[in-house]
Amino acid sequence: MMMFSYLKSHSIPAACCLLAACIPAALSRLAGMSLDFCILCFLLSAMPLLAAGVFTFVREARFLRALECISQDTTGSPISYAAVELLEKPTFYEGRLSYDALHKVMLESQRQTTEAQAQMNQYRDYIETWVHEIKTPLAAARLMLQNEPTSNARELQVELSRTEELAEQALYLARSTSVEKDYVIRKTPLTSLVNTAIKSRAHTLIAVGIHVDTSDIVDKDLEVVCDSKWLVFILGQLIDNAVRYRTDHHKSDDEPPMLRFSAVIQKPCTAHERVDLHIWDNGCGIASEDIERVFDRGFTGQNGRTHTRSTGIGLYLVAELCHKMGLMVTISSQQYAWTDVCIGLPNLQK
Repeated sequence: MMMFSYLKSHSIPAACCLLAACIPAALSRLAGMSLDFCILCFLLSAMPLLAAGVFTFVREARFLRALECISQDTTGSPISYAAVELLEKPTFYEGRLSYDALHKVMLESQRQTTEAQAQMNQYRDYIETWVHEIKTPLAAARLMLQNEPTSNARELQVELSRTEELAEQALYLARSTSVEKDYVIRKTPLTSLVNTAIKSRAHTLIAVGIHVDTSDIVDKDLEVVCDSKWLVFILGQLIDNAVRYRTDHHKSDDEPPMLRFSAVIQKPCTAHERVDLHIWDNGCGIASEDIERVFDRGFTGQNGRTHTRSTGIGLYLVAELCHKMGLMVTISSQQYAWTDVCIGLPNLQK
């Protein structure tokens, strides 16, 4: 393939060489020489030109083959940088020029990547510090409000809870690129994880009147393998969405806002056995044309145009953290009726 491409790119010089080899043979024929003599003249003229072409190709082939491997790499992995660094400097002028230009571009790219990485780490450190610092005044404000049993105080408690949730979201967003550095796998009761997530949003759930059903989780009493801190955060984001996108105006009196947690064991007694944790709510649902994009960062869809607090970050973090931890996450919904998020967790009942 490379030889064909090389010959194609040098077709005009090759044609000129062929013409140059034909001229002595044509002149010999015009001078009355025999056909055998003309063929001999052609061969004697063509052989040095052919030898020069083969020598040039062999001299350049190794360098061109290395460049072809680098150009065909579409992964963007560090292997490409390593291939450039291990590339031997060719002896011909065009190759040396290409080699120097390639190394200059590579060094500049590495410098910019290093600077961007340093800035990102600095920004992440700042976000983590800010979140930890903001917890102190928020905790103080919460203690002050506990001694004020008024309706305004209760409303402020809810807003404080919302502020803490947003600060927590910012912290996990900053850490989402390096989950593996803060990742501890443990065998944990699923009931404990769900109850911890619900407790962290208790003020908000009570304030908006959402009924929470965990009877299925309690009855089955399953244990799963996960990082409890990260999974509780994921569940908290899904609870926040259920609160944010609840609807009351089209519900009947016997159907209040509902948030239901349930678990289903999938593929039992196989190597792929898992627990599917379902988080279901009877809120406004998701439009069918938006369902494929709800895990995209910043995407809010139709609901985002009617709910001013939509940021498009919550479900993105859910999908990102589940992916980092090797958990399956899917979502299904019927607009104006319900939404069901499913998280697949390793099963440890044996």
